[in-house]
Amino acid sequence: DFRDEFGRTRIRYLWDQGIINFDTSTQAQPYGYGKEFLGNQIDTSTQHYDSQFSHGSHVAGIACGSGIAVNNYKGVAPKSDMVVVKMNLNQADNDFLSSLVDAVKYIFDRADDLNMPVVINISLGTYFGSHDAKDIQAQAIDNLISAKPGRVIVCSAGNAGTAPLHLGYE
Repeated sequence: DFRDEFGRTRIRYLWDQGIINFDTSTQAQPYGYGKEFLGNQIDTSTQHYDSQFSHGSHVAGIACGSGIAVNNYKGVAPKSDMVVVKMNLNQADNDFLSSLVDAVKYIFDRADDLNMPVVINISLGTYFGSHDAKDIQAQAIDNLISAKPGRVIVCSAGNAGTAPLHLGYE
């Protein structure tokens, strides 16, 4: 569902932050970690792996799926180009938030390279941080959004269910 009618990927860039990669020529720059895949490398590489049960791929399908895979279920923007970052979820919370800032900057920079507006969907999170948008990572993301027009971020609101993380009253 992330291909066009000719079978070409619509994922223009993919940065897998979790791949241990010592080849600086394939790391996303200026970040110096993970591995970046460009255009047709995404179709031919065996290094990046995204589980068929991945939440990120599921949400991306809702946003950008073409419906070609089963001739049904088109996403909201079925012909859009995509810039994808696979986050490394196996790191400390503060490192996770910093790598999220890197991911946002990476996507905005690649959209600028393509001379396109961008909507970033962030369907993951943590309960770490200030929760008042005053922590340094939240401020950095806010500055990236407001740096120029045509930048939007949509975030999940959380799904901790019945976890005792929130204040409540009877």
